[in-house]
Parts: sequence; structure tokens; C-alpha cells
Amino acid sequence: MKKGMKITGIILLSFVLLVIATAFILPYLVSLDTYKGMIEEKLEQALHRDCSIGKLRITILPTLGAKIENVVISNPPAFSQTPLLSLQALKVRVRIIPLLFGRKEIAGLTLNRPVVFIEKNPQGRLNIPYMEETGTTKRKGRLQSGKIKTDESKALQGLYLSKASIKEGKFIYLDRSATPVSRTEIERIDLDLRDLSLDKKIQYKLSLRWSPGEIVLAGWAGPLGRTIDLKNIPLKGRLQADFPELASLMKKLSEGGEDTMGGALKADLSFERDKGSSLKAKGEITMNDLIVSQAIRLKGLVALAGDLIVPAQGNPLLSLEADSSHLDIALVEKKKGAEKETPPKKTPGKEKQTAHKGGFDVRGRLRVKEGTFQKTDFRNLLVAGEMKSGQVKITQFTCAAFKGTVEGDGSFDMAHDPSPFRMKAKVTEVDVDTLVYAFTSSKEMVKGKLNGEVALGGAGLSFDTLKKSLTGNGNVQVKEGELTSLNLINRIVQALGGKGGGKEKTTFDDLSTAFTVQNGMVTVPNLLLSEKDTAIKLSGDIGLDSTLKMEGEAHLPSSVTGDLTGKGWSFFMDDKGRLTIPFSLTGDINKPKVGISTKLIEQGVKGVLEEFMKKKQNK
Repeated sequence: MKKGMKITGIILLSFVLLVIATAFILPYLVSLDTYKGMIEEKLEQALHRDCSIGKLRITILPTLGAKIENVVISNPPAFSQTPLLSLQALKVRVRIIPLLFGRKEIAGLTLNRPVVFIEKNPQGRLNIPYMEETGTTKRKGRLQSGKIKTDESKALQGLYLSKASIKEGKFIYLDRSATPVSRTEIERIDLDLRDLSLDKKIQYKLSLRWSPGEIVLAGWAGPLGRTIDLKNIPLKGRLQADFPELASLMKKLSEGGEDTMGGALKADLSFERDKGSSLKAKGEITMNDLIVSQAIRLKGLVALAGDLIVPAQGNPLLSLEADSSHLDIALVEKKKGAEKETPPKKTPGKEKQTAHKGGFDVRGRLRVKEGTFQKTDFRNLLVAGEMKSGQVKITQFTCAAFKGTVEGDGSFDMAHDPSPFRMKAKVTEVDVDTLVYAFTSSKEMVKGKLNGEVALGGAGLSFDTLKKSLTGNGNVQVKEGELTSLNLINRIVQALGGKGGGKEKTTFDDLSTAFTVQNGMVTVPNLLLSEKDTAIKLSGDIGLDSTLKMEGEAHLPSSVTGDLTGKGWSFFMDDKGRLTIPFSLTGDINKPKVGISTKLIEQGVKGVLEEFMKKKQNK
């Protein structure tokens, strides 16, 4: 009995060893290379491209399968020599037992080191092959309003793919129709999919890596169901992105083009959608010296919560709520020497389109508890607005800034480059010195509390662009202030030949004016500065490049004119007994030149003639 069992055991062990040995040896004994020509021919007929494949092998352990090496699909004529697709190896593993019962269960599908090269030629044609010939192939599914209806004959029905993966893939997009030619490249793609079927949740993990950073997307989607509704598939996932060098990334994506973004960005967002509901997302975005459109620099952490609704017709609507406890905002100034660069050529009468109609419509609100703008503190920032077809509309803007309050609204057109904008703002009790310092390098030039309303417009967001494009008008008033860096009254008296005296600074109770902005100039037609019995009137231009070209008239009492009072200037007196002195302001706003206007000579000659006529009449 024992001897028989021993013999049976030896026979069974020998059989198992034989099966294992056969499984290892058979793939090398049985070659599928005789089918290469037929496979290549079928691929070429389907894709209308030259195709080649390397070795073909079958596998038995751990599951039945096949391996195809070195698959190459070439580019068509008039395109680059780079293949449309190259693949180091394709592996397929099938589960044998379910197959015996008619179930299509694939254990695994793996693509090793695929490289996809998409190219657009100068005529705008893509190198992607046409998968159908007109009039010869009927569609088995129907795509309408985001729905794909399948029937029982389709391969998807009853198909179950346990695992599919892409390992060390690469994607390249070359646009030769653009000027200059643009190239987008993703250096490494890894994709892992599990439980692919119509009846299960599909697990996914996608990793995209560039040398400047990476993106990881993971989660699940499904079940897809017999009718695949792309807009209502349940899903849940997490998106993580980390780009420590955005400028390097943008150069890589645009083949050395302009740095539209810079700094560092890190994002961690989660999203979820139940069947028949909107897509909800929340998470955080961390910005470190993030430069947007070469115009705005951002630093801080923003918490986001969003809701995406996809209607049956029209654009999807994304609603966003953003909150930050602290955010630093600054305008980006052009580097020295940048103004000497040759500007890009533009087609006369046309704007470059940078955004297209359609896509997403967005509405949202940003709240920032505190932060800095141009290194100036602000609190309780609230911005609410919406975007449709590239048109951004700011419906509400309020914040406590510049030691006062600022509120307003505006619009911004992202569909053109440079981007046109308009804004209206009302300022209340704003500190003038703080406001001026935020936009210029001048500090402690003017002091006082500012109130007023302005309406401005322009194109572009960079500080240097604004100097050229800014237009608008407004009315402002400064109360209880001073011209700190300019003793204007003494300078006027000294220009007339007096010694000057009185206050070291020009103080005032009230400064008010209307103004217009155009062609890089702020035009002031009626500036009035007054204090007790002193009044100064000014008109002219203040350049956004800090230059001055103004004419004025000072009405000064004897208490500030000093030794000019007794020097025969009686015919320069106004009806209040104040010395009237026409003067000019020119040069740099930080160090202006004060001169006597030619009106003084005219006024003097007129006064002498009037005095002469009076004496003659008295005789």
C-alpha cells in the first residue's frame, strides 16, 4: 500500500515538474514569428501607416499570454521621421479557466515604455491616422450628449480586465503650424488601472513627471453601466501636483518660449461625484512667489471648495469658494534692459487670441483675512466675480487697505493679449503716502487722508505695460496733508528773488482736483491747494514715468512772502492783499524744478501800465 502511494506520488511530482519545465521551455520552442507579416499587414491596413513588430512569444506561467516586442508605427509622408508610436513591449495575460466557460477575463495588459508622438504640420493637419474609411465601417456605439450606448455584440459586454498598466511612457506634441514652433513633452507617464469592466468600480492611478515637477491622480470611477453616461459616472479621487520650478516647466512646455508663469506651486485637491450629481472638489493650493502672466506675484496658501455642474446644453459651470488666512500680492516690474527687447510682431488690426469661446464658465469668491499688496498691509479682502468665454467680471471688490478702505468693481478680458480691463473704485480715508509708495519708489512725498472715485481702463497687467495703456478719470480730495519732500511756498518766493521763510514743509487743509489719464500722462486741469489765507492753483501733466510739466499760481500772504513785501510788488497783489506769483513745476516729481512763469512778466507789464495810467489820470 505504502509502496503504491509512493509510486503514485513520484508519478504526480514528475508530471508537475514536466508541466513546469514545459511552461518554461515551450515559449522558446514555439515561435509566433511566422505570424509577424500577417499582423503587420493588418495593422497597416487599419492605420494606413507603415508598421513593424519585433519578436512574438507565448507565455504559460503564471498565466497564459503573449508578448510582442518593439512595435513601431511610422509617421506619414510630409511629417517628421519620428514614429507616431514606438513600444518596447506589449504583454497580455489571459485567465484560462474563465475562458473555458466563455468569460472574457484578462489578467493583465502591460505597455512597456510607449512613446506617442503627435505632430501638426505647417498646414494644420495632424499625423493621427484615420481609424475608419468613409462608407465602409459602421459605428457600433452611439455618442450623443455625453452618452455611449452599447449592444450585446460589443466587445465591452462581459469583458473583465483585472489590471492594465503603462510603464515609463512618454508623450510629445509638436506644433509646426505655430510661430515659433511649439513643443510639449511629458517625460514619464505611469498608469495603473484595475477592475476594468462595465459592472465594477475602476481603480486608477496616473503619474505624470517632468524634470520641473510631477502630477499624481488617483481614485476610482464607475460602475460605467450598460449605457455609459460620461457626465454622470460616479467617481472619487485625489489630485496632487508639485512644481518647484514653474518657469522651467513653462519653458519646457513651450520649447523655450515666454515665461508666462514662474515660482513654485503645490496643490492637493480631492474630488467626488455621485451618480446624477455635480462634481465637488476641495483642497489647498500653496504658492511661493508664483508669477501669473508676467504681471502678478503671489505667495501664500489658499483653501478651495468647488462645485462643477455639467448641463445638457451650454458650458459647464464651475462654482469656487477660496479662502486664505494670509496672502502676499505684488505687481511684477520689468527687469532692467527688458525695454530694449524687440516686441513680437502682431497682425495689424487684430488681437492674438489666447482663450476661446466655450470651455468652462466660472463664478466664485475669494476671501483673504490679511496680507500685503506691494508690501503694504491689507485686511478683509473680498473679491466676487464670474467668467464667461474668457470675459472676467468682478462684481464686488472690498478691502481695508492703505489705512483706509477701497471698494469697487471691474472687468477683465482674457480672450485677448494684452488683456483689456476696466475698473471703478472708491477710496475712503486712505493714507496718501502709503498708496503712492505702493505703486512707486517715492516715500513720504505727500501726506494726508485721501477720498475720491476713479474709473480706469487699459490693457495688460504688468506695471510697465500700465504706464503706456492706462486711461481714465477721477476726482480726489486730500485733507489735512503736506507736501513733505517739497517746500513749495519757499521755493516760489526764492525763485522771485526773496529769501523765503516760514514753514519747512508745505502743509494744507485741503487739496482737491479732477484728473484724466491718457498716453502715460495724468492731466490735472484744476488742482487747488488751500490753507487759511494761502491758496495754490496748478494745472498740467504728471507723467506715469514721474515727470512733471505744470503751470501754477500762488496767492501768498505777507506772513510767508518775507522781504518781497516791501520791494514794489504792489501791482502783483490780489483783492485780498496776497502776493500773486505765477510759477512752473518741471523735471522729476521727486526733485522738481520751481521757476517763475512768463505770466509773471506779462502781469508785471500790465501792472506797470495800469499804475502809469492811474497817475496820468490823476494829473
